[in-house]
Amino acid sequence: MYLSRVDVARKTCRKQKARQIEQLARMGIQFELDAEGWPLVLANATREENPMRERLIEALLRAS
Repeated sequence: MYLSRVDVARKTCRKQKARQIEQLARMGIQFELDAEGWPLVLANATREENPMRERLIEALLRAS
């Protein structure tokens, strides 16, 4: 099962597909592209442990 486009937009805080793709890559979340070029994210992909995400959170906490 995949996240909806609305869910992907909320997760990435981006509306444009190119920006969503960039943000997903930065977040280390795996995705595929559909026939129209929109990212498809498995619903459980964001729940898995992700070392890149943890490093990003640590960096954000240090910056604040």
